[in-house]
Order: sequence, then structure tokens, then C-alpha cells
Amino acid sequence: MLSIVSKKIIKPFTPTPSTQRWHKLSILDQCLTHFYMPFVFFYPKNQLLITPHSNVKELTFPHGVPWGNGVDRALIVAQLSHFDCGGVALSVCLSHKIGDGSSANCFLRDWAALTRTSNTNPSPYFIEDQTWTNVSKRGLFSLAQNLAVNALVYKCAASSATIVNSGSFKQSQLVQFFDLREIISPPLPPNSIGNLLTIFSSPIYEKEKAKNILSTRNIVEENEYVMEMLNAYRTGEEPFHKRKCDLYFSSSLCKFPFLQNLDFGFGKPIRASFAKGPRNTFIILMRTY
Repeated sequence: MLSIVSKKIIKPFTPTPSTQRWHKLSILDQCLTHFYMPFVFFYPKNQLLITPHSNVKELTFPHGVPWGNGVDRALIVAQLSHFDCGGVALSVCLSHKIGDGSSANCFLRDWAALTRTSNTNPSPYFIEDQTWTNVSKRGLFSLAQNLAVNALVYKCAASSATIVNSGSFKQSQLVQFFDLREIISPPLPPNSIGNLLTIFSSPIYEKEKAKNILSTRNIVEENEYVMEMLNAYRTGEEPFHKRKCDLYFSSSLCKFPFLQNLDFGFGKPIRASFAKGPRNTFIILMRTY
């Protein structure tokens, strides 16, 4: 039996500084649909989580994001669930409109640090005021372990779609997201806030090519994500709308240890998980150790 004990809106301790009253969304931020990144962390019972350390929210995500203040449009929503066994589960949903998985990592890490000690000073890094040199290049990603796992899951999903379709082959694409922070030159610091992403897609348009997804994919399509978002911005359609095939999306959280090490002062979580994503064809990879 689930019952809601209380709802709270945690406000900043002090007024928002004038330099942080407005947050400009990049073209990539604006084109992203409004969905949440839903994280769940399971802990022993404790009261530290509800202490209003709201300065981390004030410093990480400034005010001025152009939408209403209703709960259904909130930037961050957290829920603390208590179980009869005495344990608790912390669920945190962060809007993808103002940040990616790396941004979520920075926020959760700073929130946990502030819960342990008030002397912590969160230092999110915003790049909106900088001028970048235009660079056109092509790159080659190494065959990392998560790419191999993605290929396996993708092939299984594509095969299942064919079976469901009465054995008739269905064209599909695997769209994989990659963090730009370490790829661009000079690299961006890991605490950079925003949707700093790029993508490349691996299509299966012919049944015979389904066995060689990775071996035939040897280039990264230049600015594919930017072009996709610019087209969505011009036409008003959702990103990837014109791709007339089954789409599978993949993102990896394996390089972010916060999922297993998010300590609010009473130890690491017993279990960390990513709840159901925005669509059924979204593949999320994360460490289980």
C-alpha cells in the first residue's frame, strides 16, 4: 500500500544572485523534448536526505529557464520512499532539457557532498559565455566494451522486431550518444553543465548486414546530432521524426561512479538503478558492481 506522507518545495536559503537569474539554453537544449532522467537509489533509513541543502540546486541550475514553475515542469523532482523494513529509496528525476548524464552526475555528487558537510562549494562549469573556434573533423571511436554490448542488444532487438512482424525484415537504426567533453579540443572539464553530446547511428537496412554492425561502421558521421537538432528546430518536428525505420537509442552511464558511490553521509547505496526511460527502445548501460 503506497501513501504520500508529505510534499515539499525546497527553496534556496538566500536570494538568487543577479548573475545567475537567467540560464540560456543552447540550440541542442532547446530541441530536446522535455523528459526526465529517472534515477533510483536504495539506502538504509536516515533523515539526512530531507535537509534542505538547496544551495546546490541554486548553484547548479540557475533560475530563468523559460517554462512554468508547476511540478509537472520542474527541473528536478525527488521522492523519498520509506519501506516497512526500515530502508528508504531516493528517486531523483532531472530534466534532460538543461543537462545530460554528466550534468546529472555533477548535481548528484554535489548534493551528496553538501549533505555530508556544509563546507562543500559546488562548482558547476557553464560554457555559454565562451567563444569557440569552428573546427570540422572526422573521428574514429575505438571498439569499446559498451559498443560491443550495444551491438548485441541491438541485434537481439532487431531480430525480435522481425519475428513480431511475421518474419518480415524491418529496417532499423541504432542511435548512440557520446559525451563531447573529452573529445573536443581543448577538452571541457567534467563538471560542464548542459547537453554536450554527439551521436552516430548504425543502420541495418538489409538483413544480410545485421551480422556486421560494428565491423562495417568505421566512421563517425560529422555533426550528425547537430544537424538532426537544427532540422528539428527549423521544421518544428521532433528529432529523428523523418527517419522512416525502427529507432533504438543507446546511452552509457558506465563511466560515472556516482550510481554506486552516492554517499549522503550514511554509506553507499545498496542498489542503484535507472528507472523506465522516455521510450521502450532506449538502451541504458550502467555498471552493476
